[in-house]
Amino acid sequence: MKETVRRALSTFARPFGIGVALFGAFVSTQSPPVGVPMVVFGAVFALRPAVVGRTLELVADAVRLLVEAA
Repeated sequence: MKETVRRALSTFARPFGIGVALFGAFVSTQSPPVGVPMVVFGAVFALRPAVVGRTLELVADAVRLLVEAA
């Protein structure tokens, strides 16, 4: 089950990262302090989707624990 979730998150992360990187490149022409971090953030998502998938899985587990504790 976890491998399926990780694969699904990785599949989502790559196109999302490409979109954010492209948008950040566009924004950086007008405002480099905002656009450059967006390009870096998007590149990390696009190039390392497995790591991002694991990170998002950990965040989801943490949120689930917080909801169960409330």
